[in-house]
Amino acid sequence: MHLQGHEEIVWAVEVQGQRLFSASADKTIRVWDIESKRCKHVLEDHTRPVLSLAISGNRLYSGSYDFTIKVIAGCIDIAGCSSSVSLHNSSNGCL
Repeated sequence: MHLQGHEEIVWAVEVQGQRLFSASADKTIRVWDIESKRCKHVLEDHTRPVLSLAISGNRLYSGSYDFTIKVIAGCIDIAGCSSSVSLHNSSNGCL
């Protein structure tokens, strides 16, 4: 499968059901529909490269060089993504 859309290197990928999530140095997280191979949503909340992703339940967690972890609810179904932020003192290289 070839998915094209990020403008820089992809650092992390997570899969949940028919959704694939990709995190990139272009500061975005893309939400892909695996069946159609199309990008369904672009999350642009981070201000520096996004390095890590984790999924738990209906929440997507992302860690970035902007010293934040974002908790994104509702994106597993694309029903309405909303995020909250936790600040940290160092880069979040893994979740």
